[in-house]
Amino acid sequence: MKKQTGMAVVLAILFVSSIAAAAENFSGLWEDKNPDTVNSYYIYSQFGNKVQAAGYFEFKGVPCVWSGTGTVNGNEVEHTVIYSKKYPHPSWKGADGKLVLTLSPDGKTLMGKWFNNNGDSGTKIIVKRK
Repeated sequence: MKKQTGMAVVLAILFVSSIAAAAENFSGLWEDKNPDTVNSYYIYSQFGNKVQAAGYFEFKGVPCVWSGTGTVNGNEVEHTVIYSKKYPHPSWKGADGKLVLTLSPDGKTLMGKWFNNNGDSGTKIIVKRK
């Protein structure tokens, strides 16, 4: 009987370990669903619990480019957004900020909020392309 109990414990540990090892990796190409932008894409590169991100979109016909770094905690990713090229309007002076996103159970959608240094925030929805 002790062998069966021991085997059950070992199998349970292996099962939990396999779930942890199979945790979702955010790496890939994602598309922003913001109706105010066009050609809006994000590229995530995940290394363990660290993530590097880069993005491109066009706002009112002007190309905008950003990059950032952050962390992954389970199905949540949080990273900075630092613009190297932003929309040329005074209100974009504090456009740098961060994103806090949660991965959907099917692994195809990131939803959450954006925050900028102007104190603004809003909803963000992006979908995995590849």
